[in-house]
Amino acid sequence: KHLTDLSCSQVDAEEVAKVLKQHANSGMFYKSNVIRIAQEDATASNILQALKKLAAAAKPDDCLVLYLSGHGKVEYETNAEGEVIYVDKKPLAKPGTYTYGTRGYDPKKPKENLMAGSLFEVLKEAKCRKLVILDTCHSEGAALIPGDSARAFTREMKFMVIASCQAHQEALEPAESTPDSPHGYFTQSLLDIVVSAKLAEKRRRVSPVPITVLEPQ
Repeated sequence: KHLTDLSCSQVDAEEVAKVLKQHANSGMFYKSNVIRIAQEDATASNILQALKKLAAAAKPDDCLVLYLSGHGKVEYETNAEGEVIYVDKKPLAKPGTYTYGTRGYDPKKPKENLMAGSLFEVLKEAKCRKLVILDTCHSEGAALIPGDSARAFTREMKFMVIASCQAHQEALEPAESTPDSPHGYFTQSLLDIVVSAKLAEKRRRVSPVPITVLEPQ
């Protein structure tokens, strides 16, 4: 099954990149190294290679931010009869199955797709704080880590995940990206909080407005 084109993902990524770049020489950071991967180049391999480059260069006082906007999917837990298991009327996502819809995504070749586990293995090598921001459907699923060692794993990694929706939900965007409504709803809310790049010259620090984050389970 081929993934459908989204109206806002590319614009979302461009604007978030601008916001991150504007923190160079700000009150928070003296340098900002941003790698933006264009939509046509956003294969699983290219994303992981760029992330490895940033992870290798990161120092203990740095903050590595990974932002992904696009399609996301999870698998659901099933019973012996193959029926999806529901908890509180919500389908139960299977830990470790979150996949980001990259360029060249093929459901028949799961090992070649970009799964959360592959991202976390690279992020684990970065000796700094990590922040993962996901504006995709089912994005909470990325924080569902299989096994009993999940909490120890997250403590070791020192990272947070900000997800646009729960594991059973879809992330929403306008039917068409327009000058008045150019972004997906989650990314627009995020930009409203952390400062639009259009205001970068006047305001360089992140707003003190609190953001609710997920602690991976």
